[in-house]
Amino acid sequence: RDLALFNLAIDSSLRGIDLVQLRVCDIARGRRILSRVAITQAKSQCSSQFEITAETRNSAAAWIAHAQGRRDEAVSLMRSAADLEDRREKSPVTPGRLLPARELLGEMLLEDGRPAEALYEYERSPADEPNRLRGLYGAGQAAAQSGKRDKAKRYFERLLENAGEGDARPELDAAREYLARR
Repeated sequence: RDLALFNLAIDSSLRGIDLVQLRVCDIARGRRILSRVAITQAKSQCSSQFEITAETRNSAAAWIAHAQGRRDEAVSLMRSAADLEDRREKSPVTPGRLLPARELLGEMLLEDGRPAEALYEYERSPADEPNRLRGLYGAGQAAAQSGKRDKAKRYFERLLENAGEGDARPELDAAREYLARR
């Protein structure tokens, strides 16, 4: 739910207070995610309309299906979101997706106990986003869980190298712990 809402936040430019008050029924009718949504903003009481991109609609539908136990449908929807995102050219003016659909697919597959498939998806993540913390951590986890220790080591080392001394994060602690055991 949090990941789907995060992508929705990027599409809608909603204030945090409005975003956290959204419910699935605000953006969905049955199993279909709406392409255009109107809400009343909490602070101004003004109506606000926004479009939800196809990638975000598929991503939100995937996480809803996943939460409802429809795992195969969820993976199919997330794969569709990732494929759509892969085909879309990144604007030179805006940053890339904060949560790329390909990484979300990897995360979903890891949650479902499919680490080899997850690793494949993490490794397919766009070439213009090679050193993302979530991507490196997810790839390291997937490699470790699928018994590819050398790959896991490389991903976790690169994660720590990129993070430097940065903030304390559970992902960094887990990477350090994995490397200390090897």
